[in-house]
Amino acid sequence: MRTVLMLVGLTLALLGLGATAAAQDRTAATPVKVVIVPAPDVLSVDGAVLYSAHCASCHGPNGRGNGRAARGLKAPATDLTRIADTDPDCLGHTLTVLMSGHQHHHATLAASDIDMPLWSAVLVDDSFRTLKIFNLARHVESLQASR
Repeated sequence: MRTVLMLVGLTLALLGLGATAAAQDRTAATPVKVVIVPAPDVLSVDGAVLYSAHCASCHGPNGRGNGRAARGLKAPATDLTRIADTDPDCLGHTLTVLMSGHQHHHATLAASDIDMPLWSAVLVDDSFRTLKIFNLARHVESLQASR
């Protein structure tokens, strides 16, 4: 059984949402419809390809936490470009989050407040799981903002 990945349906009328939002009062919050879909099967082990398929919807294409689905999350998506600011071992930090879960690093949040899936569970039937997770973590490491 596959763990599901929370995504705000990219088909969630992003086209209509933009037109509707422009017409609505800016102070009124536009409701977000959350659609749960299975995590896509990705045949590649390339970290950038995996990031695009699994992470960019929430964390954004450049890792800044501004992906299309971020508005529908319970807690803000992490700005992945700033991990090294708080943890010099960005690769180790990212591997821990991908393998053990986000809760490990955010003890103040309840598990129900975190939408990010546990990738070691999502890729459970994948014989390349460890390689994919490592390459994904290396890609996140490459997104770190220059100091």
